[in-house]
Amino acid sequence: MSFRRATATKPQPDIVELERELRQELIHPSEREDIQPIIHAEPAAPAPITRLVVVWDAWADLDLRSRSEVIMNAYASAFGLAQAASIVVAMGLTATEAARMGVG
Repeated sequence: MSFRRATATKPQPDIVELERELRQELIHPSEREDIQPIIHAEPAAPAPITRLVVVWDAWADLDLRSRSEVIMNAYASAFGLAQAASIVVAMGLTATEAARMGVG
């Protein structure tokens, strides 16, 4: 039998608030490119969006799966389930992670 000791966890950001803020940015994008969240949608218009990469330091304490859920929930709330169904990749990164991966 294995033994695992519980580890302290960081307080999680308010996921509902992150979804609300991201939804707002999806509907009314900021004109400034230096304000987070930064949303990269592919492919280029007029093709339907299939990949969303969101760069946002506010979710640094969330795991990747939770970040993807925030993205999908916000997108579905903003544009409906039918459009959200076309999203194949929803990736949430911090600015440091995005720079390391060459995103942006």
